[in-house]
Amino acid sequence: MNCLSINIRGIGGYGKASWIKKLKVDNGISFIGMQETMSSNILPGLVSAYWGGMGFDFDFVESIGNSGGILSVWDPKVFVKDKVTKDVNFLHVSGMIMAGNARVNVLNVYAPQDKGEKRLLWSKIDSLIGSNEGWWILFGDFNAVRDREERKNSKFDKTCASDFNSFIDRVGLHEYSQKGFRYTYMSCRKGRYTWSRIDRFLVCEGVFNRWPNAYVRVLNRNLSDHSPLVFSIVDTNFGPKPFRMFDSWLDRPGSSELINSVLESWVEHGPADINLLRKLAYLRSRLRDWFKDTSTAEKLEEITLRTEKEELDRMMETKDLEESDVWIWSECKVALESIELHKARDLRQKSRVKWTSLGDENSNFFHSVVNGRKAQNSIPGVLIDGAWVTKPSLVKREVFQFYRSLFKEHHTCRPKLLCSGIKKLDDEDRVSLVETFSRQEIKEAVFECGSNKAPGPDGFNFRFVKRFWRFFEEDFFNIMKEFHDKGVINQGCGSSFITLIPKVKSPMGLKDYRPITLIGMISKVISKILANRIKRVMGKIISEAQSAFLSDRFILDGPLMVNEILAWLNKRKKKAFLLKIDFEKAYDNVNWNFLLSIMSQMGFPQRWCDWIKGICVSSRAAVLVNGSPTFEFQCEKGLRQGDPLSPFLFLIVMEALSSILDKARDLEIFKGIQVGAKMTRIKSWDSVVDTIRNRLASWKVRHLSIGGRLILLKSVLESLPVYYLSLYKAPIAVLDSMETIMRRFLWAGPSLENKISWVAWDTVTTPMSKGGLGLSKIQEVNNALLLKWTWRFKKEGNSLWKKIILGCHGSSRPWSLLPCNASSSGCWKFIVKVGENKLPNGRSLNSFFVGTLGDGKCINFWGDNWLLVDPLRITYPNLFKLEKNKWAKVSDRINNLDGNKILTWEWRVEPHTHEQVSELFDLLQHLFDSVSHGGQDRWKWTKEKDGQFTVSSAKRLMSSNYVGDGSLGIKWKGWVPLKCKVLAWRIARNRIPTIAELLKRGVPFQQTDCRLCQGGLETTLHLFTGCSYSQEVWARVERWCNISHNLLFDIPDIFKIAESQALPKEPKHVLRGIIYTTIWMLWNERNERVFNDKKRQPIQLVENIKATAYFWIRNRSRWKSIDWKTWCNVPLD
Repeated sequence: MNCLSINIRGIGGYGKASWIKKLKVDNGISFIGMQETMSSNILPGLVSAYWGGMGFDFDFVESIGNSGGILSVWDPKVFVKDKVTKDVNFLHVSGMIMAGNARVNVLNVYAPQDKGEKRLLWSKIDSLIGSNEGWWILFGDFNAVRDREERKNSKFDKTCASDFNSFIDRVGLHEYSQKGFRYTYMSCRKGRYTWSRIDRFLVCEGVFNRWPNAYVRVLNRNLSDHSPLVFSIVDTNFGPKPFRMFDSWLDRPGSSELINSVLESWVEHGPADINLLRKLAYLRSRLRDWFKDTSTAEKLEEITLRTEKEELDRMMETKDLEESDVWIWSECKVALESIELHKARDLRQKSRVKWTSLGDENSNFFHSVVNGRKAQNSIPGVLIDGAWVTKPSLVKREVFQFYRSLFKEHHTCRPKLLCSGIKKLDDEDRVSLVETFSRQEIKEAVFECGSNKAPGPDGFNFRFVKRFWRFFEEDFFNIMKEFHDKGVINQGCGSSFITLIPKVKSPMGLKDYRPITLIGMISKVISKILANRIKRVMGKIISEAQSAFLSDRFILDGPLMVNEILAWLNKRKKKAFLLKIDFEKAYDNVNWNFLLSIMSQMGFPQRWCDWIKGICVSSRAAVLVNGSPTFEFQCEKGLRQGDPLSPFLFLIVMEALSSILDKARDLEIFKGIQVGAKMTRIKSWDSVVDTIRNRLASWKVRHLSIGGRLILLKSVLESLPVYYLSLYKAPIAVLDSMETIMRRFLWAGPSLENKISWVAWDTVTTPMSKGGLGLSKIQEVNNALLLKWTWRFKKEGNSLWKKIILGCHGSSRPWSLLPCNASSSGCWKFIVKVGENKLPNGRSLNSFFVGTLGDGKCINFWGDNWLLVDPLRITYPNLFKLEKNKWAKVSDRINNLDGNKILTWEWRVEPHTHEQVSELFDLLQHLFDSVSHGGQDRWKWTKEKDGQFTVSSAKRLMSSNYVGDGSLGIKWKGWVPLKCKVLAWRIARNRIPTIAELLKRGVPFQQTDCRLCQGGLETTLHLFTGCSYSQEVWARVERWCNISHNLLFDIPDIFKIAESQALPKEPKHVLRGIIYTTIWMLWNERNERVFNDKKRQPIQLVENIKATAYFWIRNRSRWKSIDWKTWCNVPLD
């Protein structure tokens, strides 16, 4: 059912009927919704003019004077109405879609302007959705935007957007990627144009999962200042999708045997790369047939198991099962969970979510991510000669022609650029680049490739290659041997897929997509080996102005230098010429001959240049359009995004530009810099805070448990603002906003509502070993990231960014570890202040950077930490006052002559007072005891054994002074999911929503008895230790595990059960997991009774505990070989 929504701005306007009627015909519309009809009485004849004929049904909401008015019109052959609800701001039509026999609620919305009235409307719609069954499609003029990017030249109301987003997330609505125009409304007041995206379609999760390839298209506004929106539900087949092997296949019976058989029996023939290509093609065909048979048998088995389990479930509701029936029920549950696990693993691999390995194995979440990505990346149609085309063959042809043209070299004759000042390789580097490839080098390159990266046309990822490396080692060795000699990759072995990722929120054409290349494993390994070689020499040939992709440089060096130069210019009121160069599509337009020319000028050997040429000319690609590839075409220019060699080749190309700019500077043609931002302003951080909020408010994460949310916070959220926090000191108000979002997400989920925070944030951010959840405080993350600059300043010699800092701040003489001009407006002074922060024990962060004495030429005698815990100027203040040269180096004061230390002093007056002489004698003792290690001075970070600074080490240092209440007996390492351990942690703190705890927080209840035993007030202590139901469950678990009976008087007694048993280490580890599983299942049983009115007997719950624990230990631990029968009888053996 395709839908059209338009704010018509008066239904009686001239020409509007024919306009809408044409849109209906062109887009196959079955449901039209109009807002602002400005009419109190709409007659069928008028509707017929818009619809075109009489085959329609309709309903409307009257306008109030010339304000408002809503009309919905639909095709009764497609949608049959049986219920209508009207409000001044919406028209709700509920009915059945005939094709799918599904109930759908269509809500046509015209929201008011007033913020308070909008909030009331969202509440009404929330209640309406909660009281009606079926799927939901909402559309119309919502008079609200979701973020600041949805407005241009008009005021963004953060509160209004927050209310709107909270409503969308609370109700569980989803939004498709918008195609066509970016904004839906345009106005002009006093000659000033403004744009907004206030019209939209929102759908429920059921619609989104049923039609993930649907789309919303914004059409040209014609006779209204609002654009018409078309919601098109398409089940279009874009063609076959390429083979892709999933990791879960390797755990299915028979797969490894088949793979071993195919690879062992393969007969080698032809060139090495062609031979491997054919081998993989044959293996693909065999695996495709095997999986087809396996999945068919699995589906039949699943039907049988579900039928048998459902029958036993019905029996459970009326009587206690016999022991044999309980056994069968458990067998069915375990088998079904195994099947579901395979599905979840496949979905997780499709979703490409990396952080979930320790979080939830949640099929709903992965399914949402997969469908969300599918909707976001979908290309339902394209504009061809001004017409919107959706026919798959035409869409694929247009995409094919666009990208074939993009990667075609249209200029065969180009001028040659001679770069006179370019750096060159020395002879030793030239020889090392073209050495013979060793087996160890090849293996290292293969095993460095990401195991879960999306595969190329061969369909196999590197997890598969690594697992069966014994079969592929010789193949790759022969491939690299032939490549070394000939520099050629045979046809077909350089093929790749191009997947299209939107660069903007609402892509308007193919130019708004970023082409990412998925190259085959043969090309990937060759590129990876060459990348490993070239990165060893890149630092010698790439100028200091380039800081990306090189291991000894940092991508934020550039922004730091820009900030400090701008601060210096502002302070001195200097003028500068600012140059900004747009590198859009630079990767796609690199001319290969130009690249080879620059490499030759840099002194790369001819053989190496031949290798690079061989990789380039072998490049062929097919574009994936909605998962299906176009025809393949030959690439004639460009570097492949996704190829491990491409970043280094791009740096070489950019080095030519750097050479030109250097020459222009030397000739004084111009002097250029880039611009920065004032990050001390709270407003400058709005985009960062909005990014975090939008990331966490995503509907995709609504299925996560608290364990999954905790993992997401740790592994994803803290990395989102890392670039900003690595350079700028965030204002306290910004840090508070970030942590408020984090806190609300942890306890309320993606709605980010201000619900009960069951544990104080200071406790949550305490290390796990001290009773917290181990989340980092953003301020500590910020400080740790900024502290890295201190380490780099002390460690690095003459890097460009350090020269800039010394140029801007070197003339100042503060008593800090780093030079800093306090009056500067740049970010450096804030970086310097971080190191001066004091820990609770009084030590500064800078005191953990200690100089190791070499020749003494780089360490300040008085100002650096090198001899004692604090700088000598602090330890010996009386002597420091006498020093003439307070910035003297160690080498100025100490010289070694034939192993003897010669001290040289420059006093203003000789030490003579008691304090001065006492300090001198103490200093001399330490100086003569000190040891010089020879060579250059070195620096170490004393909190790591190897002396190397890490951000994580700095964070641990700052959190090490937290005073917690211990681990509470919680063991965080184990095979049960994190959600179980978080629940145990909350139980240990008495911070779960039992009736007693909710009553304390003002939540009223009529029934306060325990839901498990109906005896006594439901408290945490009663629920898990005093309840007769729980006691019987614990007793049965003890008998199952064959352990001695434990008396549970208090919550801590639960966590001492495993420790009190005389068991070896591994059985104790297993028992601990069973205890956490029992806690989890008891709490789930309580919730099932409260929310779903479902009850299980203790014996049934214990069987569920056995099955769930078995499922977890088999798939989340190293004990994968344990069988079900052994588990049920002797789980701790």
